[in-house]
Amino acid sequence: MADDTLRNGFLAKPKNLFQDPEARCRWKLDCLLLVYVFIAGILKEMDQDATTQAYVSGMKEDPPFNSNEIVWFQTYFSIPYAVCIVLAQIIQTKVRPSLFLPACEICWGIMMLFTYLARSATTIYILHFFLGMFSARSWPGIVALLYNWYTLTELVLRLAIFNMSDVAGSVFLGLAQAELHRSLDAFCQYAWSNRANAYFLLYLKDVADLAGHKLYSTYQVNAIPFGGYTFTIAARIVYSSISGCKQWRWQVYIFLAWVHVVSTAVLAVWPKSHATIMAFYFLTCMTEADFPILIAWLGDIL
Repeated sequence: MADDTLRNGFLAKPKNLFQDPEARCRWKLDCLLLVYVFIAGILKEMDQDATTQAYVSGMKEDPPFNSNEIVWFQTYFSIPYAVCIVLAQIIQTKVRPSLFLPACEICWGIMMLFTYLARSATTIYILHFFLGMFSARSWPGIVALLYNWYTLTELVLRLAIFNMSDVAGSVFLGLAQAELHRSLDAFCQYAWSNRANAYFLLYLKDVADLAGHKLYSTYQVNAIPFGGYTFTIAARIVYSSISGCKQWRWQVYIFLAWVHVVSTAVLAVWPKSHATIMAFYFLTCMTEADFPILIAWLGDIL
């Protein structure tokens, strides 16, 4: 056919990638939407994970907080989160996400700002209740937004990048906490708040040799998980790329699930070898790559 815009019955692709309207749209989305949600995810994760970091960096020994109150911090966060997560999604169908998501994020920031003024566990309980309420819109709201803007082949990698924000937040938090503890000496717990569920940190905090001496300093307890977070980021990129290119959802997910079963089974037995425990703790970091794949699979079905 004389018209060189047609070849073999198909429209020819533009020579320049940015002459393609779809490519330009995707580029804008990656530069604006994806960057925004990634940064928002990092900041949110740093806020939420900081209680565990503070706990192993001096809060455990420093009144007025104790281990039971640390658990209740997370409980008072989780209750409104569970209650409001569906409500937040319903609101997002009525209010533009460009208005609703930033508004909730601003409210979250205000609540977090007042946390540093708290001088009692009760005050933090109240603040964490509102933090959980405003946080309920974050993950499901952002994922729903990504569902509506990216194609099936583009979605899984973007979900992986967004979900890497929680790992990146933990990386920055751990390194920052280690340096703050070394330079500011266990004041840093006032700068951070929320969620005590990083069991690896608690293990590193208490593991000791046969003589009862702690194996790791506070600095090392905060810094060692950096290797696991790096492993998670690498695994998410590799497995999400495979899933996206091959359109393998359940295949990759089931493989990672089996790795997780084996890893947690070994840890459940709790071998006497410290090296073995460390190895399988780090191996569980790889299995976190399954989450964006599962969510993309759900998006395929929907």
